Amino acid sequence: MHDTTPRVLIGIPTYRRPAELESLLTGLVIEARIHNASIVVVDNDPEESARKVVESAHHSNDISYLTESRPGVVHVRNAILRAAKLHDVLIFVDDDQVTFPGWLGEFLKMRDRYPEALVSGEVRYQLPIGADGYVRAWYLRKLSTRNEQPLKSTGTGNLLIPMSVLGKLGNAEFDIRFGTMGGEDTDFVYRLTMAGVEIIYAKHAYVHETVPATRATRRAVRQRIIRQGMIRARLGMKFHGRPAVLAGGVARIIVGGVEYLWHMLRTFNPSPLVEGRLLTGVGYVVGGLGVSSDAYGGKR
Repeated sequence: MHDTTPRVLIGIPTYRRPAELESLLTGLVIEARIHNASIVVVDNDPEESARKVVESAHHSNDISYLTESRPGVVHVRNAILRAAKLHDVLIFVDDDQVTFPGWLGEFLKMRDRYPEALVSGEVRYQLPIGADGYVRAWYLRKLSTRNEQPLKSTGTGNLLIPMSVLGKLGNAEFDIRFGTMGGEDTDFVYRLTMAGVEIIYAKHAYVHETVPATRATRRAVRQRIIRQGMIRARLGMKFHGRPAVLAGGVARIIVGGVEYLWHMLRTFNPSPLVEGRLLTGVGYVVGGLGVSSDAYGGKR
């Protein structure tokens, strides 16, 4: 156990979601006050749409408001990393997530048990009424993960990072070459795991995230899986080269295609968990050929 209370910074990247940010801060300021944590909100909107929301909550807590004019969440995340340099712990929370009482305490318990590990909190998605089984299967697929289960990868939404582990990286920042495509968090976590840092799942440090109707369709889910494949392709080219990525993509398409056909012959019921390998392979090939997807650029 740690003898001193860790200096905790909760970092929130935001872009034109003032209503969602207000909902997040409503409960988060209480959690932060209980544990003497600080909050920083970094706004990527040139019109500073988050400023009034932060200013209205500032009287309740130690909340800082920063702006980042360069488009792309990668620059926002790096601004948060710089703000966390004098802290022991950084926790990333997305601006469309909502925390609940006990959230920060659960994170800090896990930090005490695993002081040199990344701790990935559970994300419980709130789907629109009537979302079909295909969409639900995709968004709810991680809920069976056990508490304290080691993970191979994770994103930065609801993620605790001990600042001490960043010394294991040659460049302790998110890679700006990922630009507005996204995937900088996948790359960042991958580099940490390659340096020997574990990822531990925290089932009780959960947040809720509301999925808008535009993202709760089969088409949107398939596009998301393909884009994840494109991001993995870019990561693969960075470490293994283009030929290996293209070969891996073709192999996934072949194996995934056979799995998909066999599944459909038996059930006639499409499943994103079965289609995943095939669609990820498509993303690998598309990404390996140099096509990019602007997920966080001007039209967000």
